[in-house]
Amino acid sequence: MNEAYALPVAFLAAALPMPLAIKLLTRWGLRQSIREDVPSSHQKKAGTPTMGGAVMMAALLFTCFGLAFLWPRIGQPSIAVLALAAAYCAIGLIDDIVAVKRGRNLGLKARHKFLLQAVGAGLFIWYLASRPQISTATLVPFSSRLLELGWSYYLLAALFVIGTANATNLTDGLDGLAAGLGAISAVCMGVVAGLHREQGPALICFALAGVCLGFLWFNLYPARIFMGDTGSMVIGATLAGAAIVSKQELALLLFGLIFFVEALSVILQVASFKTTGRRIFKMSPLHHHFELCGWSETQIAGRLWLISGLVSVLTLLGMGAWRA
Repeated sequence: MNEAYALPVAFLAAALPMPLAIKLLTRWGLRQSIREDVPSSHQKKAGTPTMGGAVMMAALLFTCFGLAFLWPRIGQPSIAVLALAAAYCAIGLIDDIVAVKRGRNLGLKARHKFLLQAVGAGLFIWYLASRPQISTATLVPFSSRLLELGWSYYLLAALFVIGTANATNLTDGLDGLAAGLGAISAVCMGVVAGLHREQGPALICFALAGVCLGFLWFNLYPARIFMGDTGSMVIGATLAGAAIVSKQELALLLFGLIFFVEALSVILQVASFKTTGRRIFKMSPLHHHFELCGWSETQIAGRLWLISGLVSVLTLLGMGAWRA
């Protein structure tokens, strides 16, 4: 599985320029604003440089195309995954810039952001639909069964991209949380793609894992830089795109379980409040609920990493046991 070499290369590609990025972002006044409706402990984070996701995206492209030159196995569908990640990075960048200019943690309107995401996902799925090797089925974890979805696959795949990107975005609320979870998910997706000889997706996933770890070096509590929507969108779109190309959409639901649980907590909170006037959680997404329960940021991030790692390892062992 030579694609795993992408991980240390991407780590260095993301980590080495990060100190310079922190200085430049600070000099340019690209600093994070903190919403008033989050736990009060977050107010001290105001002024931290943001949009570190731009460096993450650059490191991802540098690694993938650099190693693809050495091992020309990436393929056009995988290049489409990188194009999707770049498009979502641009959406996140616009959102972050608007928020910085307003001086509030409020960027693009939700409908405008969703429209841009839908266009990006739609173009990605449209391109894949024109490729004969991309089927309308998905692999069922722990088996060789293909679940055929027919024409509905294209709509579900587009929603999968949008949903995953927004799930990672919602999770990015504590120092190190999203980057750590992204690294775990990406490594596991890389292993599975490699075992199925999907070399392009494997290379991308290992590179994404390295990028997340390189960023995490500077994003651990107390964070010196935030990824912003620029980075969280990159993580979500890359994971979703690689899963679609390698037909591992259902596996990603397990490897990225915490991302989807965080998104579900927001959906449940909103639905409950609108229908009953009551809140299920003290605050959503779920990590803020734990904060208000008295957990520290490092405790929440560490425990959620542990849960994600445990679920992912069990999933990999289950897949390996079946293949054996």
